[in-house]
Amino acid sequence: WYWHFVDVVWLFLFICIYIWGNEIGTDLTHLVK
Repeated sequence: WYWHFVDVVWLFLFICIYIWGNEIGTDLTHLVK
């Protein structure tokens, strides 16, 4: 369950960064890839 928890955390962080980047107007998702 530990690895599953880590996957959920990373997914949550990715979504937050994606939404946060769109609100600011910068393409933070480009840095992640």
